[in-house]
Amino acid sequence: MNYWSAGKALYDPGKITVPTLLLHAEWDADLPSYLAHGYFAQLKNTPYKRLIELSEGTHTVMMEKNRMQFFRDLIGFLDEESHLR
Repeated sequence: MNYWSAGKALYDPGKITVPTLLLHAEWDADLPSYLAHGYFAQLKNTPYKRLIELSEGTHTVMMEKNRMQFFRDLIGFLDEESHLR
């Protein structure tokens, strides 16, 4: 909580070196779109990355009405990755 409230990151996204998926929901007040896009831009060392924006969802979209889209996109990314290796 101390890091979060001070605006300090616990880690550097630029050091992530594995395929990365960011699933972001349109109405996520905990992580606004501009922050998700900023984080995505910092993923400079991932071999493969994707940002997917889900409509009509909050930070807990995986438990809301569009949860099946969340799971389809997640599984699709994992399936894509297994073919890229």
